[in-house]
Amino acid sequence: MLFNPGGPGASGFDAVLRSGEAMKQGLLSPQFNLVGFDPRGVKSSDIDLDCFPGRHADRDLLQSEINGHITDDTSPLSLHDAWELGRGWGERCTAVQQKGRKSKYVNSVAVVYDMLRFSEVRAQSLGQPREQSKLWYYGVSYGTTLGTTFATLFPDRIGGMVLDGVMDADDYYAGGSRIDQVDTNKAADTFFSYCFEAGPDHCAFYGNASGPEKIKQRFKELPTQLEEHPIVVSDPEVTSRPRLVGSEDVKSLFVQSLYNALETFPSFATTLMELEQRDATSLFRSSGGAGVERPLNETRVLYDDDQTQIQTICADANGHFNVSTFEQYVALDTYFRKLSFYGGEGQAFVYAFCRGLKIEPPKSQVLNGKATGAPMV
Repeated sequence: MLFNPGGPGASGFDAVLRSGEAMKQGLLSPQFNLVGFDPRGVKSSDIDLDCFPGRHADRDLLQSEINGHITDDTSPLSLHDAWELGRGWGERCTAVQQKGRKSKYVNSVAVVYDMLRFSEVRAQSLGQPREQSKLWYYGVSYGTTLGTTFATLFPDRIGGMVLDGVMDADDYYAGGSRIDQVDTNKAADTFFSYCFEAGPDHCAFYGNASGPEKIKQRFKELPTQLEEHPIVVSDPEVTSRPRLVGSEDVKSLFVQSLYNALETFPSFATTLMELEQRDATSLFRSSGGAGVERPLNETRVLYDDDQTQIQTICADANGHFNVSTFEQYVALDTYFRKLSFYGGEGQAFVYAFCRGLKIEPPKSQVLNGKATGAPMV
């Protein structure tokens, strides 16, 4: 059974190596093998989407700068900086990837044809006709978009499909992803409910709560406090230089914790308790901040899934969005923030990037979706 863990940009190869046996238990019958693959542009693929070859520290500094600007929606200047830096990032990728132009073949439709070829080669190896091959597939999150795309293009070539965390493919190809945060608030509320049910002995953020809403109210005060007074992390054992931790960091970590709540909620509760005490060390480590500390002369090839994710989204949207002015960008940013307090930040940024990216897929690899969320601004 072919497997994709999502993204776009996540490595199916790494996911199976890391936790393939655990995924198989209770999900697949013994006759199935789980085959993780890296789609075009992802890690082990031979298509390199790195826009900063040999300059990975510069890449990370730019991403940090852009993320910082995006969070302050009260400042038109900050939003405008993010808008322009996003365009510059897209232009940089276009310039770097001009040679060979392999990057124009990085899109979901092309990956689906790769999946079909995999099923055909597999059938041939078993002495079966290629044209009668069937795909057995397990996709998570964006991986469900690959699954629904395959089902749309090749409905008679499906052996079996498991789609977990289904995305709206029409909305995705329409260049908006307007509804993928609709239920984020509901998912986030489970943390407050479980924390209250667990009690102070098992939830470090319980405090003196009289109900889940009290815990939720305390949490919502944290991002506001961090916007006004970010916490500096300067411990040389943790960071190579002093770094600020702000509201975007705690919200981002919250959304990440929702992907594996049983494992991450207890530690996330401890992190929140420490933040109330103005200690952001755990948050900095959990968010991956400590993991990106590298010398400025770093020359190793370090895969960055953000670049693959954004370029794939832009290729799949292929101009099917109307965010060409700063006013439209602000309106879209406001829409996403209203949609989800926890996951709305930064959602609009991808279209600032797309504005500067001038790499178009072949017409044969373009699908036209229909937005199902609010109308595009």
